[in-house]
Amino acid sequence: MAYQTYMKFPQRIDVHLLTEEASAAGQIVKTYFYLQTISGMMMPGSHERDVSPYVKDVERYHIHVPKQFDGVITYGSRLFNIRDNRGNVIEAGPLEILSIMKWTGLSGGIHHLHITAKEVVEVQ
Repeated sequence: MAYQTYMKFPQRIDVHLLTEEASAAGQIVKTYFYLQTISGMMMPGSHERDVSPYVKDVERYHIHVPKQFDGVITYGSRLFNIRDNRGNVIEAGPLEILSIMKWTGLSGGIHHLHITAKEVVEVQ
């Protein structure tokens, strides 16, 4: 889809939204449910290696998304299954949203969103 921009958005990204529910024991359980599949363009950002207390490699990504998905992606969202145009999974996720910046175009209006996301590493 062109999204009325000069950029190409070849990847497909599944956006999941955070919900909180009370369990039968009265505890708050946070879960993510599928919200929507959006188009975007993902680029590698940086790589971190943390060795305390467990060895883990953490990737950061820069993702450009059309302005039409402004309300879909929030700081409470997680990104899963970033796929190329053939359906092959590039990054399974989950990715945590670190920043959402509105990028302006040549006309001065909002052109696209620049999202910085980090791979979620959960210690067990």
